[in-house]
Amino acid sequence: MKQHSFMRLWSYLKVYKLSVILAIFLKVVSIVMSVLEPFVLGLAITELTRNVLDIAKGVEGASINTTYVFGVMALYLLRGLFYEIGSYYSNYFMTNAVQNTVRDMRNELSSKINQIPVSYFDKHQFGDLLGRFTSDVETVSNALQQSFLQVVNAVLTITLVIGMVLYLNFQLALIVIASIPLTYLRSEERRVGKECRSRWSPYH
Repeated sequence: MKQHSFMRLWSYLKVYKLSVILAIFLKVVSIVMSVLEPFVLGLAITELTRNVLDIAKGVEGASINTTYVFGVMALYLLRGLFYEIGSYYSNYFMTNAVQNTVRDMRNELSSKINQIPVSYFDKHQFGDLLGRFTSDVETVSNALQQSFLQVVNAVLTITLVIGMVLYLNFQLALIVIASIPLTYLRSEERRVGKECRSRWSPYH
């Protein structure tokens, strides 16, 4: 049933698939730029730390590598620019596609209402029917506009963060990845235990 509903919904949304593809692509850009933020900052911090240690040790010619640091800061600002552009226009294109889809759905609903026999309205109030249509269309609109990009954002963010951690420290990444299911199982164990205690407490 859910798959059938999704296919019906996609039949409306695919008309504006170019906007949807652009929204997803720009969302990917913004997520990548977000994940790269600590990595880019780490380049500057690592270089500054190395320079300061060299100065403290009295290494000849040691100084702050301002050229490298300013280059990293310029890269950081460029990353921030791409992040803002991707974030803003992904929402813009997705909103545009969703609003056009909702408009098409409302036009089709209006056409179907006009085809309903008059005898139907003798048994059903027109206001109730119109209110249900309006509520359902708004629910679809909110689900598409808010949930769709959030799902894409969550999946890609987790994937890219894990990839970045694997790149930076492979052993630490394996420990973190292995702890995720253990943490989930522990939380489930606590939840089940709490439910059991609440269920059996009246009998004690």
